[in-house]
Amino acid sequence: MEKVTKSPVVHLFFVLALCLFGAAELRADLLDSADMVGIYKPGTPAPIIVNNREIVVLRSFVFANAPQQRASAAVERIQKILSSSFVGNVTQRKYGDGQLIEIDSTPVFFLSPADVDIESGQSHAALVRNTIEHLRMTITEARELSDPTLLLWALLWSGGYLIAWLVVTRLIFLLKKKIHHWINLQIAERVEQSKIGGIVKGTASHTIYTVVERSVVTFAWILVMITTYVWVTVTLERFPATRSWGEGMAHSVLDAGSWVVTGILSALPGLATVLVIVVVTRIINRILGYVFERVQQGEYELPWVDVDTIAPTKRIITLVLWVFALAFAYPYLPGSSSEAFKGVSVLVGLMISFGTTGVVGQAASGFILMYSRIIRIGEYVVIGEHRGTVQRIGFFNTILTTPFRETVTIPNSVILSSTVVNSTRMAETGLVASTTVTIGYDTPWRLVHEMLITATQRTPGIAAEPAPFVSQTALDDFYVEYRLTFNIIDRTTRRVTMTALHGAIQDVFNENGQQIMSPHYEMDPNSPKIVPPGKWNPPHSSP
Repeated sequence: MEKVTKSPVVHLFFVLALCLFGAAELRADLLDSADMVGIYKPGTPAPIIVNNREIVVLRSFVFANAPQQRASAAVERIQKILSSSFVGNVTQRKYGDGQLIEIDSTPVFFLSPADVDIESGQSHAALVRNTIEHLRMTITEARELSDPTLLLWALLWSGGYLIAWLVVTRLIFLLKKKIHHWINLQIAERVEQSKIGGIVKGTASHTIYTVVERSVVTFAWILVMITTYVWVTVTLERFPATRSWGEGMAHSVLDAGSWVVTGILSALPGLATVLVIVVVTRIINRILGYVFERVQQGEYELPWVDVDTIAPTKRIITLVLWVFALAFAYPYLPGSSSEAFKGVSVLVGLMISFGTTGVVGQAASGFILMYSRIIRIGEYVVIGEHRGTVQRIGFFNTILTTPFRETVTIPNSVILSSTVVNSTRMAETGLVASTTVTIGYDTPWRLVHEMLITATQRTPGIAAEPAPFVSQTALDDFYVEYRLTFNIIDRTTRRVTMTALHGAIQDVFNENGQQIMSPHYEMDPNSPKIVPPGKWNPPHSSP
């Protein structure tokens, strides 16, 4: 503020103040001259509280007097007036650029322009009006404190409130007990019905009843707490000494309710936008799902999507679609612009980033496995030491079913780093399979070929086309290794078919007088282990 030159009027104010308070009681909070205008300084706020009621909060120095000193002096003056005979007429008088508050023409404290709470946007005139109103309420309560009749009525009202609280609380617990009893009857009735095929205790129905029961108990206690809060509030408001506490409790609830209602109303446009985004996303997702379902059933064709990859492609597109929807909806979520919301978002992002490093690697392996089409569902494969039919290819692992009805779960990263033998992909029909036998050099290889082919012809489940064939895969020191390759018609019967084939091989070899034994060398034989040319095509048993 600008400094203004002193005038005779200001000197007159000084004289009046000296006459009114005396030199010992002359304080800066009761004086305001042109010299004082420039020395208001902000200080630590200090409230003026009389009989538990806050009248005003002083926020500035006046001369060298801090807000705490000004508030203490004001409380002493007000209490001194209230303890004597008083009329209680509250007035205000302009004093410089501030207002002097008086009770029965006796100044009690001074409100400077710097006492206004700037953050609240309140004006100095509004501050003065509120201060006078609070001071008048304090005077009224002081009168009530000295009136035994009013205190007696307050006690009677408090007793009535107590009785009402007890009755309401009792009714709440009785209602809770009745609902609890009804739920128990319903559960008992369902359990009794379970003897003839009804609901068994411990099932989903019983869980629902339990949740409902606990919800009723929780709601009952919430009602009791609300009732207790209301009872304490109205009781405190009946007594002058505690009325400000009761009003504070009531205002807290009203402010909280107003804050909630205001927040809901202000969030409605954003929530409506989020709802529109969600609805549009669901519609697009359903359309894409319909298209993918028709492609999977063979009604439509998409050149860039294989039938085997429709399911994972649909999941990926759905995930990407909802991620974009979340990104669009995020700014419209209530509280999304707050620092707390941003901090939680960053924290969740860091947790996902650091905690899912291995998961992302496994998912990437799943993508590669699905879209490279190394294996497909229903194919018979050999992966490392595991062999079986592919039942499911997921983002993180693949499940095989072995011929011995075992389920093997293999991580996709292991599959990509292993050698995969696919026994189905190149087969025209059924499943490609093979078996190996070792026969000595004294058995004609042509006879072995014919006997193995005969065994396949006797085995049900082996396809005639493509025709089985025999390969000599090794010439060892003591025997020849023969590998019989054939197609199994039904890939799910591999174990049964292989067992039948091995039995047929033994039968055919026995019928032809040939042993399935691999000789081992210990000493030179009496005669060379050879087949003379005349015995290269011996007769053999027919199928």
